[in-house]
Amino acid sequence: MEQTPLVYMKGKRKYLIITDHAGALPALPLIQKLVEHNCLFEWRTVSTFTDAAPYLIDWLSSQTIGSYLYLAGTRELIEKGREAAYEAGYSDDELQAYLVDDANTRIFCVVCEQTAFVPSGIQAKCPHCDTLLSITDHFSPRLQAYLAYTPISIETKAVTR
Repeated sequence: MEQTPLVYMKGKRKYLIITDHAGALPALPLIQKLVEHNCLFEWRTVSTFTDAAPYLIDWLSSQTIGSYLYLAGTRELIEKGREAAYEAGYSDDELQAYLVDDANTRIFCVVCEQTAFVPSGIQAKCPHCDTLLSITDHFSPRLQAYLAYTPISIETKAVTR
């Protein structure tokens, strides 16, 4: 569901872009913007997160305030890259992620309080409790999932007096 293109964040000291092969093309407009603004940046394209891990962990731990991280690619790269950034002390204000055309979305069901992968879309059935859910764009970094709640119909919103 993270289909917001990577957005240039003005005023950062240094940028790191990590992509896998799926995320390289979607990252190009950002890279063009960084070049236009004469920004200091590094771009690494890797096959898997395992290939990026040693470099990413070293880069994150050696940075000072003003560094910014971009991740673009498959679910594995995004989730493990975020986790490494959080462990290094980065917050959501210091990174952006772009998940490339994933057919499934991880949700948190408010009914049974379980996480699950469901087909991407605006509604899905929870595989744990079989409840029809509406998937929001609210992402929980702690749960690594999108909030999914039961749809409220107009009829149930009416208050009787």
